[in-house]
Amino acid sequence: MRKLLLVLIVALSGPPTAVAGPGAARILYSSDWSGQTQIFAVDPFGRRPLAQLTFQRVPPCNPGSWAITCGLIDPLPAPDGRHIAYRSSGIGSTTLWVADADGRNAHIVATDLAFTDPVPGLPAAVWSLDSRRLRYTGADGTHVVRIDGSSVPNARGPWQKSRRTLRGYQESIFSPDRSRLAFADERGIGITNLRTGRTRVVAKESGFDLDWSADGKTLAYISGYLHFGTSQTGDLRVVSASGKVRTVVSSTSRYGGQITSLAWIRPPARARYRAARPVDGLYARGEVARLAADGTRVAFASCDNVYTWTAPASRPSLVDGNPLGATLCFPPTDRYQVYDLAVSGDVVAYARSYGGLTPAVELKLSPASSPAPVVAARGSTVLGGHMHGVGTLAGADGLLVFTAWDGRTAGAGAGAPPGAAIVTNQVVYRADGAACPCPVISSSPALEVPLDVEGRRIVVSHVFWNGGTWASRSASIGILDSTGTELLSLPVDTNAAQLSGSDLVVAVPGRLLDYDATNGSLRRSWPLPNAGVGRDCLFWSAPDCSGPYQLDSPAVALQDVARGLAAYTYEGRLHVLRLGDGVDTVVGYASEARFTSSGLVYADGARIHLLGDGY
Repeated sequence: MRKLLLVLIVALSGPPTAVAGPGAARILYSSDWSGQTQIFAVDPFGRRPLAQLTFQRVPPCNPGSWAITCGLIDPLPAPDGRHIAYRSSGIGSTTLWVADADGRNAHIVATDLAFTDPVPGLPAAVWSLDSRRLRYTGADGTHVVRIDGSSVPNARGPWQKSRRTLRGYQESIFSPDRSRLAFADERGIGITNLRTGRTRVVAKESGFDLDWSADGKTLAYISGYLHFGTSQTGDLRVVSASGKVRTVVSSTSRYGGQITSLAWIRPPARARYRAARPVDGLYARGEVARLAADGTRVAFASCDNVYTWTAPASRPSLVDGNPLGATLCFPPTDRYQVYDLAVSGDVVAYARSYGGLTPAVELKLSPASSPAPVVAARGSTVLGGHMHGVGTLAGADGLLVFTAWDGRTAGAGAGAPPGAAIVTNQVVYRADGAACPCPVISSSPALEVPLDVEGRRIVVSHVFWNGGTWASRSASIGILDSTGTELLSLPVDTNAAQLSGSDLVVAVPGRLLDYDATNGSLRRSWPLPNAGVGRDCLFWSAPDCSGPYQLDSPAVALQDVARGLAAYTYEGRLHVLRLGDGVDTVVGYASEARFTSSGLVYADGARIHLLGDGY
């Protein structure tokens, strides 16, 4: 009886008292609050300022099947608390890092992790019990490295034993002394005392990434869930065995955002955490998948929701929520996604795909005067190919156009990219007002993609398949008026072109070409990085975009042109090139950018930044 009483006292006791001075326990967590996902440290009792451990950037990445903004995730403290390991997220960015407990002296120890589609919550590596080595699985088998990254010939332990189990949507983790099992399932967050068999639900909500404090008295978790292909993340919380729940970091407060992984750590007394870096701009709660602007009005899509924002007003307005739930999030390249977006005056137009093996696609118009969005066109497609699509969208200055097309998969060989299609019929529509049917301004057996609208003119790219095969393609660009009448045609093979006044700016591999939009004469030519060039687009919008998971997206993407400036992205950075003299300035990290009437707006992960005139 005495033993049972002691067990119950341990199992039901509340959270521990805070430890004064350096070395007190903290919770490490990953969040996209600053744009890219970074790792922060928080005192669970609020006695010390919130800190930031990671500041480094990871290359542009594809999130794969997880709705996580690219960055650094899954902190893994060493048994002695002196170091942490963590990894980068996303396909093509599978690196393993080690740093001191406070994030200093960060360095890469492995770049060949076998995680091609990493599962948050599962460790990227395992620490040895002496905290001197890490074991991880690479593409060619198991490897062991020291803290400095040097290789160890054999993989002998002893190694830390995992206390965590993931089975489908259920998760469980043993307490440090293995006397209790915490779990998350359809009932909520619960704790089972393995000595008595007693189970108690301590938090009646969904949660994930459970982790016990070192003394086994407090359980940390993230409310919501993070599943394959979808997420609904919430606050970082702690709960005692008696069921006392406290929010440590709110997802809607500073340095909250999309919280995706956590771990307890008791660092050494010498650890000195750095203050979290201040951030500016607008937090979009999830990676910004699409961005558009006209005048001062900005539209963006994140987590399958469409918003408008009058820059630099502080609060965006929801135009249309994810049909499966406004708080859900899907990967930006998933079969559920907002794949194209445009703004023209008071009308926001967007195209959305709906999942399945034969995804449906739908284009909607949302005028500011209308109480609800209006469906303008529908289509259907096949995973990895195209049948009847809708998109692409382009609009500005009161003119809005979109396309519908029929096609077939191009098949393998002859240089066709994955998922490419050959268009057999293309129609370009003009959206007048709030509803369709909309007038047809162009129809042809070629692919005709509206790339930009400016001053009641439309710049389009044309692709013809004269022999019906991918190898037979020929291409050009042209300018149409609002009725579809061709004003200019140039024999240039590109899908990256923008209009601004008398400038028709075209990107081709290695060069940025500035043509006179009235007569087609070449005014200037400036160097670009010697890499693949394309337009800023997502799969489903047209066959000239990349495959379903954007693994072959262009390295150089022409974003926008205005006021004698051209904005393009290269290797995750935003460049602004001055057309008059070719001066090329790196503005910062960005995935998309658009000029507004008052400056330049650009997206970096889950944040949107605005630079006023004078940048």
